[in-house]
Amino acid sequence: MTESNVEDARMLFNVRAIIANVERKLDKHGDLDTYDVYCEWYEDEEQNENVDVEIWLRDRRDDSRIGPLDTNTFLDA
Repeated sequence: MTESNVEDARMLFNVRAIIANVERKLDKHGDLDTYDVYCEWYEDEEQNENVDVEIWLRDRRDDSRIGPLDTNTFLDA
């Protein structure tokens, strides 16, 4: 496995954890059936270590988007 694949796997693991945390908060407030949660991330080509992650919600009722949300709020949810 190349170093790039390992980094991608780590990023995917982190993103899945963030999504799970957001879904837990939505479920706690009875909104899990209303929103889809997704993340987008952007790698800084010059500095491979910096990755910006954005959390978004998609409202299933009208397909509107909410976000990006504050990622730090959901890291240790």
